[in-house]
Amino acid sequence: MKIVIDLTSLDDNFSGIERYAHDITVNLLENDRENEYILVFKHQIHEDFLGYIDMKKVHGYVLKRNKKLIFYQWILPLFLNRLEANLFLFLAFPAPFLLRGKRFWYTAHDMGCFDCPETMKKKMVWYYRLLHWSNSRRCDGIITISQFSKERIISCLHCAPEKVHVIYCGISDVFCAAGYTTDESMKKVRQKYNLPEHYLLCLSTLEPRKNMILLLQAYLELKQEGKISCGLVLAGRKGWKIENLLQRIQTEETGKKENESGEMRIQLTGFVDEKDLPVLYQMADCFVFPSLYEGFGIPPLEALQMGTTVISSDAPAMREVLGNAVFYFKNGDKEALKQTILQALAEKEDRLAGKKATGKERCSLFQYKKETEKLLKLWKEEIK
Repeated sequence: MKIVIDLTSLDDNFSGIERYAHDITVNLLENDRENEYILVFKHQIHEDFLGYIDMKKVHGYVLKRNKKLIFYQWILPLFLNRLEANLFLFLAFPAPFLLRGKRFWYTAHDMGCFDCPETMKKKMVWYYRLLHWSNSRRCDGIITISQFSKERIISCLHCAPEKVHVIYCGISDVFCAAGYTTDESMKKVRQKYNLPEHYLLCLSTLEPRKNMILLLQAYLELKQEGKISCGLVLAGRKGWKIENLLQRIQTEETGKKENESGEMRIQLTGFVDEKDLPVLYQMADCFVFPSLYEGFGIPPLEALQMGTTVISSDAPAMREVLGNAVFYFKNGDKEALKQTILQALAEKEDRLAGKKATGKERCSLFQYKKETEKLLKLWKEEIK
């Protein structure tokens, strides 16, 4: 079978969606010896795939950059429509409207455009609703990343349950390397991102549904009440509709640039290199994930893998993924978040050790190799 995989998103911002596309594809190439693959990139072949292109059954094509909407809805489908293959696979975003006459599977990571449209730009809400509706009726299969998302897809798009398949996210290899974190690496990362000695960490794209404004409010109140002394590190690239968050941070830091220890209270790191993430997680006093809505939520799982204490909102997908390995607070409740932060920071070491052991066990359930094996089995059963 010949399979075309759209990897053009890897040239854009590298967040959870792009990581999923990257890691699923790598594991398909590593573990599948039967099928032939055509990988489609934008601007250049991603460096992690250069070694695979030389393999007999792996081919690569590169398309020129253009404005995102023009590229994805015009340039990409015009190219794909000329290719002959048994299956076209879209792991990051839905297939373009103009893809015609092709068998394809696409990935719907969540139904945020239906469930929390207020956190998105209005035009993007309707764009993704139409795109999901169109894809769900034309595709041969829908991939999603949790049982929660599967239920929402079935409800929002009125899909047959047997058409939607859960292929979970996994832990990337960078978080599984033994002895990765050393004193020297911690020193380098601390200097590179200007990190305080002690800090609460939140890592995600800065956008409304991640609810970092709630974490910021809870943190500032705890500081003003004299109940915590650590800093707050917000890591990740800037997304959309974050003006209120940035303005609040600027207001708080103006005239208060330093606390008594001479360190910044609030640090925005911007995008963090993947090789630095294990160290960033491990040095944190606690990882906090206040997200209002998720399809899966990979950062808290990565933090658990690194042995970091984790606090998460009790959004449905988070309980599905994280089980009993973390401290939960009521979604959107600032007072509950404040109390949970204090509880986690004050927890006795022996009880924390138990949660960390549970966290490691939880992480072992989500492995890309296992998930790609599930995907290959599905194709054998459903694609003749």
